[in-house]
Amino acid sequence: MDFVQQNSLILEQKWRDLAAWVYESVLRGMPKSEKFTLGADIRSAVWQVESAAVQIALRSGPRRQLLNLIDVQSKVMLSMIELGISLGSIPEKRRKVAADKISEIGRIVGGLLKVRQ
Repeated sequence: MDFVQQNSLILEQKWRDLAAWVYESVLRGMPKSEKFTLGADIRSAVWQVESAAVQIALRSGPRRQLLNLIDVQSKVMLSMIELGISLGSIPEKRRKVAADKISEIGRIVGGLLKVRQ
């Protein structure tokens, strides 16, 4: 297994760990007023990135574009979580965990993009 394939599988697993955490710790506790607006947008970002990660792991599709999509959508999701925190829909203590998990994914994506250059 080459470096890129191994790291793309790690990326896919890290994303699934983040997605499970988001569903358990962020979305489950949201008030109903936000669950179907901001919560739906967060869920959409989770599934867009999951789709891109699977495509990378299966080696189908333009890898560079998919990695950029993962990077952008994960940062957008962090912004949505921070918005939820500022609105009071998500507890403040979720900020550091979300930032750490998304930062780790960003480092993996950055490494994969460097390998591709």
